[in-house]
Order: sequence, then C-alpha cells, then structure tokens
Amino acid sequence: MHYDQLTRLVQLRGRFASPEDADRATRTTLCVLAERVPDTVATALVERLPPDLAAHLHRDPEPSAEPLVADDFVAQLAERASLDALRAARVARTVFRVVDLESGGSLAGRAKGVLPEDVRDLVARAGR
Repeated sequence: MHYDQLTRLVQLRGRFASPEDADRATRTTLCVLAERVPDTVATALVERLPPDLAAHLHRDPEPSAEPLVADDFVAQLAERASLDALRAARVARTVFRVVDLESGGSLAGRAKGVLPEDVRDLVARAGR
C-alpha cells in the first residue's frame, strides 16, 4: 500500500477534515511510538510499511527508550499534535489500527511481548 492510501484510510477512519490532518496525526503517532519502543519493534514495522511512513519510525540511537506508559504516550501525542487527551487516544487507536492492518499484524504481534500491558491494551483496542 502506498503512503497516500494509508493516510486516506486514517483520514476516513479517524474522521479527519483533510488528508494533511491525517498525515500529521499519523506521523506524530509513529514518531512518539518510535521514541518509546525497542529498536526491534521499530525495525519490524519499517520493513512492512510504505517507505514514506516507515521513515517516521527511524530514530537517533539512544542508550534506551523511556518506558512507555499509555497515559504518557497519549499525553505526549496530545501535546505534539495540539489535541485534547480524548482525541489523542482516538487518533492513536486509529493510526495503530491502520498501521497494524498494513503491517500484516506486526504492530499488535510485536507489541504483545515488549510493550507494557496498558499500551498493549491501547494497541489491541485499535484492532477491534
């Protein structure tokens, strides 16, 4: 799938007003995720996503990512995307759902073993 198609799905499922809003939400969600997951998870997703989208999962090498907690993830996403927390949680679930579908279940599958339970729940709810 091409990046334009993926962001169009995010736009439709997330009820974004424009493709640009969906693109910004997708990029921001993946950037925050990439900062908080092990390199192996980011690498697995990079291999399965369109190059334009996968580029947002690359990060500068760090000694270790900060532990990911769902509330912190949503708060950081809300701040970066200028959203309230409720909308940020919905955006995250929408992006996770579309990315999980397009990565052949890689996001949810990889998340199961490496993400804290509350974040796994956020990702899992996205698949429903």
